[in-house]
Amino acid sequence: SLASRIGDFDGAKAYVQIANDQMAGQPQFTERALFADGVLVMTMWFSGDPDAALALCADLRSRIAGPTGDDPMREHVVALVRSATGYIAARSGDIVAAATDLRMSYPAAVATKDMPIAAVAGVGMAALARALGEAETGAIMLGAAARVRGSDDMTDPAVSRVTGDLRQVLGEKFAEKYSEGKGLAAARAVAALAPERLRSAIRRHGAEAGSVEQVDDGLPVGLG
Repeated sequence: SLASRIGDFDGAKAYVQIANDQMAGQPQFTERALFADGVLVMTMWFSGDPDAALALCADLRSRIAGPTGDDPMREHVVALVRSATGYIAARSGDIVAAATDLRMSYPAAVATKDMPIAAVAGVGMAALARALGEAETGAIMLGAAARVRGSDDMTDPAVSRVTGDLRQVLGEKFAEKYSEGKGLAAARAVAALAPERLRSAIRRHGAEAGSVEQVDDGLPVGLG
């Protein structure tokens, strides 16, 4: 939301609460309520309330796995909600949850044919790359997300925080890798955001962690 972009997280939460109150008890707004809570969970995370954000992430995963109905917004909602929960999982170090969420958000985002939505999924993927220690890949993904979006977007706290982390790790090389991603042709930029780009890193994480749990597509991911 605009309020979040200018750092007014309390205002952003209030706006979402108003929307949720208006939709409460109305089944026809199920998908829109999920969308609103996807915005809310990110606001909670950025406002410094990780416990509430993680609890809402768990609730969102349960709700979005329920009956789908025929709402034309469905792919958009899956893409945005799973990108949000995946981003937060990655930032909190839960590789299993992040990988599972983002493997669902990416195809839904691509299916919408709405490129800014694909860019949101890409920022989640960049956060996962950072969590896996794949900083160069994360920088390329951030650049590819900018290409897909059509511009840089440092007013988005999700983008700015991952950017800051990757700059700290990579130093001057960040700009090189970011430009590499941003310079891709549109179709190649979308492909550069695919979860499969991190398959080897996720498998390596599983081996290093010493225990294995299956992500939804059968890809083994280690638990710390």
